[in-house]
Amino acid sequence: MVLANDKELTEEEFEELERFLEYESGLDLPMTISEIDGLLTAVVIGPVFPPPSQWMPLVWRDEEGPEFETYEQMQRITGLLMQHMNSISSQLRQDADNFEPMLLVGLDEDKKPITIADHWCLGFMAGLSLNADIWQEVEDALLPIYMFATEPGDAELDNELETNKDYWISMLGPAVSAVYKYFLEQRSTGERTDKTVIYTEPKTGRNEPCHCGSGKKYKKCCGLN
Repeated sequence: MVLANDKELTEEEFEELERFLEYESGLDLPMTISEIDGLLTAVVIGPVFPPPSQWMPLVWRDEEGPEFETYEQMQRITGLLMQHMNSISSQLRQDADNFEPMLLVGLDEDKKPITIADHWCLGFMAGLSLNADIWQEVEDALLPIYMFATEPGDAELDNELETNKDYWISMLGPAVSAVYKYFLEQRSTGERTDKTVIYTEPKTGRNEPCHCGSGKKYKKCCGLN
């Protein structure tokens, strides 16, 4: 059994995960690394902690799940995802005020680098959707995320995002910190513990849904190995 720790993934490990998702998984449109970071941040900071069987299919964006070549590859990839989740939890537990989302950097029309927040925010919203009713308590704090993940409903908001885009990007980290602290009491009093969440390979019955998130029965998926 391989234990997923809470150490931050190395650059090489992120590249390995990205390479699997883009070229080896057989998936048409899996989440980007930035989207995954947003998804797992939402998973970690909410008061109700969804199990991997709920959030992992969101990573694949595919009912059948990825095409793992071996059981060891399945362990490795899901282990990297869980380790990154644990790392986010550890970062927030140690220094929530300085949390930084993993945003993409692209190039504008003049070939100058620009920060892209949409992917991370869309991933966060996917995680929020797992327990959407609870998140209504913190809607005001989530405004910076809504600005990038939803279509602003009026011209004033559109203009605000266009004019002050860098400001709203700078507010993503503080928004996460505020929500994390808001739900902290609920986490520490029983609904969810305020500690790094360490996950290992789950034990699954042969007729139960496979823990890799493929949607297939275990005996017809990872249980074949």
